[in-house]
Amino acid sequence: MLVLNKFNAFFQSEKILTPFIYSECLRFLKTLGSNFLKKEYLSGQIVNLNTLHPHCILPIEAIQVGSSTSDLIASFDKNLKEQFLFKCLAFYQKAFQECLNRFPLNNFFKNLNIIQIDNALNPAVNTEIKCVAEKIIPNNVDSCTKECNQLKNLFF
Repeated sequence: MLVLNKFNAFFQSEKILTPFIYSECLRFLKTLGSNFLKKEYLSGQIVNLNTLHPHCILPIEAIQVGSSTSDLIASFDKNLKEQFLFKCLAFYQKAFQECLNRFPLNNFFKNLNIIQIDNALNPAVNTEIKCVAEKIIPNNVDSCTKECNQLKNLFF
């Protein structure tokens, strides 16, 4: 699957990509989910989504498998085509759940974008510096939070 390869390759870089972990994981989940989940479920709290719930899932004939595969299975009889699509659905659901189990989708990584200078100094970027500071400098959280907020006011 191309989306898996692209996601994997993104983090195989010499660049520091730590601030992007959370957003890239969400982007990946939304891309993967767009193959089998209804659009309205991709815009909400995706980290709490139950991909096994029938209300979240697209009708079986709408499961995305790629244009080449769609062309190939077009010649299948209805039962075989549905079996194939159900197997694809099961794969997507399992992959999505395994990613949720493994990805660092917590407040620390969500707010780690604060280490990017553009975000650190931009008052419009609403990050919770406290949860990042608690992990990095646990005995000086208040000073770190105060200093970060002061810097935002100085530069914008």
